[in-house]
Amino acid sequence: MEPPDTTWVPDWEPDEEPTPIRPVRRTESDEPDPVLTGESVFDSRTTQHQALAEEVMEAEAQEHRQQAVAAAIPGVESGMLGFEDVTGRTGMATEDVEAAEQAHSSDLVTRVVSAMVMVGVVIVALYVGGAWLTGLILATMGLGLVEFYMAVRSVGYRPMALLGLAGALGAGVGAHMSGLGSMGGVLVGAVALVLLFYAAASRRMAVENATLTLLGMIWISLLSYAVVIGRAEDGVALLVWVLLLNSVFDTAAFVVGRALGNRPLSPSLSAKKTVEGLLGGVVATFAIAAIFSTLPTFSVLTLYQALYLAALVSVLAPLGDGMESAVKRSMGLKDMSSLLPGHGGILDRIDGLLLVLPGAYYLFSVFDFL
Repeated sequence: MEPPDTTWVPDWEPDEEPTPIRPVRRTESDEPDPVLTGESVFDSRTTQHQALAEEVMEAEAQEHRQQAVAAAIPGVESGMLGFEDVTGRTGMATEDVEAAEQAHSSDLVTRVVSAMVMVGVVIVALYVGGAWLTGLILATMGLGLVEFYMAVRSVGYRPMALLGLAGALGAGVGAHMSGLGSMGGVLVGAVALVLLFYAAASRRMAVENATLTLLGMIWISLLSYAVVIGRAEDGVALLVWVLLLNSVFDTAAFVVGRALGNRPLSPSLSAKKTVEGLLGGVVATFAIAAIFSTLPTFSVLTLYQALYLAALVSVLAPLGDGMESAVKRSMGLKDMSSLLPGHGGILDRIDGLLLVLPGAYYLFSVFDFL
């Protein structure tokens, strides 16, 4: 006897019509609800898509005028998107902008007035010459060295400022009295005294303090080369050439760098020094050298000699400035001091000359001026 068939059989036949689906009643109405079948849903959606497509085609066929879109944004009164809304930076108020412009204008005026006073003092000293010129150079050396030692002390070092000042000023006096030989002899004696002092005295950080004492003394004493050049027969005219080209280089590099500079020359030393500024300074220095060599007042140098001096200034002036920047950055200082209004300190003004003057001395020796 065979077992009964337990296979489940559905109660409806596959060929039966499916029961229509009725939607949920949304509003109370006496009319019967329409029955939604598959065909009616398909027809309804197709009609909607066709209508939407027709509207899109009609909109594309029309001409549209673009216009800005305004939106109400908290904190923005005009309702328009501003630069600060995109970048996240807070914009400056009109009063702040005006205050910044006035401060910049005031700083520029201070810088110009201070420069005019310095130039006037230098011109008077050059015109009088002799001991007055040497006195101005010695005063500059003394102020520059005091400025350096004060900056060094501000970061925790204790150089022997008295010995350093005696050595640098003694070098300047020796250059005035007997020339380059006496200047070198005084410096050698001062170096020996500094080393003996730190070797005999038990002081904290003796090596560092001795090194900084000698660095300031020897570095600032390089200005004594101006005394030696000034003692020559045409010394005043030669000094005018050196000061002129050095000033032209510094000024042109500053102006061109501010106006066109965008490639940093040495970001680790100075973010403001640019390649464009350097090139502008070089071009201006050579141009002024060529032009002034044709003037009778500056005829002490020929065209070729003036161009040689321009080349020397173009190389040594930025090196001297970079050396001073390296010293400041190592101590975390922006300026050595604020002694000169609008210009920083003495060293910020003579940093290029500290290398240009020794180079000019040996160049003038080759030209048989010294």
